[in-house]
Amino acid sequence: RPGRVDIDLKLDKLSNEDVRSMTIAFYGEKSLEGIRANEMPNKVLTGAELNNILYSHSLDSEKGIDLLRRRAN
Repeated sequence: RPGRVDIDLKLDKLSNEDVRSMTIAFYGEKSLEGIRANEMPNKVLTGAELNNILYSHSLDSEKGIDLLRRRAN
């Protein structure tokens, strides 16, 4: 039928650089000053899991970032 698209798309766990980029987009550039990508979880979280963490701590970025750093270890 018109407009139908068949596609297989694999959504993998996020790299630490993806986590860092999404966190900066959510909290702002200053939120991660001095925090390197390797301090973020690598291949641990899905995009949905990360969004849940960010939204759950939307009023307290330090708490959200601390949780992400603990998930990296």
